[in-house]
This record gives sequence, C-alpha cells and structure tokens, in this order.
Amino acid sequence: MRMGVAAEAGAHAEFALRAAPGSAGLLALSADAATGNA
Repeated sequence: MRMGVAAEAGAHAEFALRAAPGSAGLLALSADAATGNA
C-alpha cells in the first residue's frame, strides 16, 4: 500500500515538474500582455 502511495506521489511530482515550465511561460506572457496594455 505504501509503495503505491509513494509511486502515485512520484507521478504527481513528475507531472508538476513538467507542467511548471509551461505555467511559468504562461504567467510571463500574461505579465507581458498586462504591461503592454497598461
């Protein structure tokens, strides 16, 4: 059971690490758009 939980947590962590750069890019684009519109 604990092994399953650890494996699931590892999968979520890997997904978060893969998604983080994309999220940062979207935030940067949003910031650029906000400053451009201001």
